[in-house]
Amino acid sequence: MRVDSHADTFYNSGDALVHADGSQVEPPIALCESHARARRAKLEVAGVLEALGREDEARRLRRQAASLRQRFAEAFWLEDEPPRPSSP
Repeated sequence: MRVDSHADTFYNSGDALVHADGSQVEPPIALCESHARARRAKLEVAGVLEALGREDEARRLRRQAASLRQRFAEAFWLEDEPPRPSSP
């Protein structure tokens, strides 16, 4: 999921999304919340597919969700930060 303009985010003030140096972040912007929602959606749909007996498709979505989580952790994990609660 991509957010293509600042107005499309719930961070709707003009200076909410800035770089460490204070310069404005330019679109496209994908907030971490968007990644979390995409992962959660895959897990939810996998549950529905499983209930419908479509186990292969459910497994595929669960693998995709696990891959999203892993790639996000690899890209953004900060070793010197304390651990935070994670979603299932």
